[in-house]
Amino acid sequence: MALPDLKIPEYYRPGIKHLIELSVEQIGDLISALRTEEPIYYLPRELAAHVASKVKIPASTVSALINSITGLYAARAETGLPIDQFAEVFFAAVEQQELKPSDTEKWERFRNSVRDLLSINGALAVVSKALNVVTEQNHTFCNARILTDLRPVFKENPQALPSAMAIIHTLRISYHRRRELDSLFVAMDDRDIAKLKDVLDRAQQKSKTLRNMAKSANVPIINIAGESES
Repeated sequence: MALPDLKIPEYYRPGIKHLIELSVEQIGDLISALRTEEPIYYLPRELAAHVASKVKIPASTVSALINSITGLYAARAETGLPIDQFAEVFFAAVEQQELKPSDTEKWERFRNSVRDLLSINGALAVVSKALNVVTEQNHTFCNARILTDLRPVFKENPQALPSAMAIIHTLRISYHRRRELDSLFVAMDDRDIAKLKDVLDRAQQKSKTLRNMAKSANVPIINIAGESES
């Protein structure tokens, strides 16, 4: 069976370059830290922040490393290949995209570290799968804001004082779409605000019910904030 081709996205390349440059000691520390991490993190940046406190590697470097490694986990899950076969596909992509170092020792160290990292599972696998569950949606929530203002209602004569005022709310929802940030604007009145509040309150109640169910089954809940509930 022919092995698939793999294209390394631009945003994963910094982490790969950092991994190539890590010393034997740094790689060992990174792998040890990742192996001892509990699978309770939701986002790569949360896992990276925790790992960075345990290793002698700059936090920005750890962040890039975790981003690339979780990307590798996601790519491997998509191909369904065993670790050794996927690693060879990845190494071929590194060579084809001219990321391979000229130093033979660095290249062998990099190859070994990739295999070791892919074998960890644990927190890395959970972060990768949890992130995939959310980002498989076309749009993922980023932020929201409501702008409230008074709108004057004029009579036919624009020089006359307004005959009334209307309170208008503008809901701005910022969301991610394929790593791009976009916004949606929706005009609302007070009744709409009340409806939206009811919907959000109901969602919170359903979340509370599901959390209690998970707690009864002794299954941890992964939060966006990077904390776990037992």
